Amino acid sequence: MPFTPEKAAAGLDPADWRVRTAQTRPRPAEDRAGRPVTVHDAVVVAVRRTSAPASPSAPAAPTAPAAPTGEEAAR
Repeated sequence: MPFTPEKAAAGLDPADWRVRTAQTRPRPAEDRAGRPVTVHDAVVVAVRRTSAPASPSAPAAPTAPAAPTGEEAAR
């Protein structure tokens, strides 16, 4: 496997992220010839810590546009 879930999780800053799961999960599939195979998915579930500031390299979270007020709302 080119990378493991553990390696992917290790790349997350623990000050910003709490890793809940880092594991490989097998699932049945078929190859292109229709033969049964087992695929191993790398699964990482991480939750961003709310008390820590975002890393400088992290993209800013999208924000919703402000609701119109006063005359703008009446239009």
